[in-house]
Amino acid sequence: MNLEEALYKQLSTATLTTQLGSTAIYPMIAPQGKALPYVTYQQISEIPTHAMHKDPSVKWTRYQLSYWSSSVKQARSLANAGRNILRDFSGSLGGGVNVQRIFYDNEVHLPEIDSQTKKITYQIAQDFLIWYTT
Repeated sequence: MNLEEALYKQLSTATLTTQLGSTAIYPMIAPQGKALPYVTYQQISEIPTHAMHKDPSVKWTRYQLSYWSSSVKQARSLANAGRNILRDFSGSLGGGVNVQRIFYDNEVHLPEIDSQTKKITYQIAQDFLIWYTT
């Protein structure tokens, strides 16, 4: 199991999917026409750890999770649930990747307004640094 699969499995816990009403969690972008709410995730960067003689098996990767909703209250609730699932996590992520620790690093609010329909979509994006071994 790779890190992305393990992250999806961890996010698909009852806490988040109960609020979503389904397992509407997608890598990078949601399918076109997907009804709100949903969650997207993407790898932002992966920085290997180096040593003088041999590189250790520890890596750290930055993932960004975005919570999308037509309601700011629901977007905040989803963001809180996602943060609670991942923040300070250590152990077997999704039952398959050995994680030393997940650090909650950043959160930004990015509302979008459709210029034609004037419909607002609320997005809250969070960054997490995941330290893990391969």
